[in-house]
Amino acid sequence: MRPGEPTGAAPPFHLKPEQGRLLVPVGARCTMNCTYCYTRFEGFRIHTWSMDELMAEIHRLLPRHRIRTFQVGYDGDPLASWDRVLPLLEALASLGANLNIQTKSTPTGEQLATLGRLARRLAEDGRVFSVLTTLTSWDHAEEVEPGAPRPLDRIESITRLGDLGIPVLVALRPMIPGVPGEELECILEAAAGAGVRGVVPGPLYIHGTESDAGRFIQTSGDDPIWRHLQTTPVSPPWDPQGNHWLRISSPRAMRFVKATANRLGLPLYWSSAAAMDALEPSHEEGP
Repeated sequence: MRPGEPTGAAPPFHLKPEQGRLLVPVGARCTMNCTYCYTRFEGFRIHTWSMDELMAEIHRLLPRHRIRTFQVGYDGDPLASWDRVLPLLEALASLGANLNIQTKSTPTGEQLATLGRLARRLAEDGRVFSVLTTLTSWDHAEEVEPGAPRPLDRIESITRLGDLGIPVLVALRPMIPGVPGEELECILEAAAGAGVRGVVPGPLYIHGTESDAGRFIQTSGDDPIWRHLQTTPVSPPWDPQGNHWLRISSPRAMRFVKATANRLGLPLYWSSAAAMDALEPSHEEGP
């Protein structure tokens, strides 16, 4: 059976097109053990899917929605599950939309060369292959992201990807209460120096009750950008099960990031969907 042919069985997941973007699952639990990750909390199950099931579901959605970008990697890291994800990227590249991966990994060697090939393939068709690199802390990254590459390694990876013509955005998300503002500033300065095309900040999501978020709120300390945290129950669009989560954010921290991005000349996007749209050639060329 070729990828995309119906299997006759209902898929074990529900994909949700939103703002012209379709979030596509990796389908394998991430091994980076980030302390803030929602896949570590009760309520977000990793779905096991076959390529046939996933592509059949995507083909079912395509006639009903105008999907401009496929974005891979919200339940795991696509580059850390390379053997599983490479066939998926190849299949998605044939569907006429832009393609993005969000990752903390640092591709090198054959993996990096393959990403460059995918980027050239899409560019020849007037489409964009892009990377969303996540950074959340600078000095405390080993504590909050014990299994992830060092922030400096991720910055160097941004440069390597840019050398291949692959536009890279930095996902400053989640913004974790307790991470000093100077670390967020350091991330943005390093990212600007590496040539990123913009920054996408975002809040922290915790599944469960408000008491579950206490450990993050209590670490906010005396840093003024983390005073007066807001916690709001929401059901975010990326959760395929429709669970309710606590959205933890700081308006002061968001304003601080916005001011820093403006100072560095970095475009700031409040959603990755908006960032993907901004990378499209027609958008960049202007009227």
